[in-house]
Amino acid sequence: MWHLPILAHRVLRQRCTLLPMRLTEFWHRMTVALGPGYAESWAHDYVIGSLGSRTVDQALAAGLDTKMVWRAVHRELGLPPSAR
Repeated sequence: MWHLPILAHRVLRQRCTLLPMRLTEFWHRMTVALGPGYAESWAHDYVIGSLGSRTVDQALAAGLDTKMVWRAVHRELGLPPSAR
């Protein structure tokens, strides 16, 4: 019986990481990471393998989840965990 609270905590913690990210938050993070002049250009031109060899713009246009796209960008840029 003591396992239930631990399991519930794990489920709730996983749920929190699966909440959707708003597009405005995504672009804010892109701007912070790359700068206001470069974020849009990078998103348009840089191909990321883990997004199916798509650019950020192509991935978002194809309907990929913004949080998934952000995590791919985060990995690709080697950003610190605090930026996740």
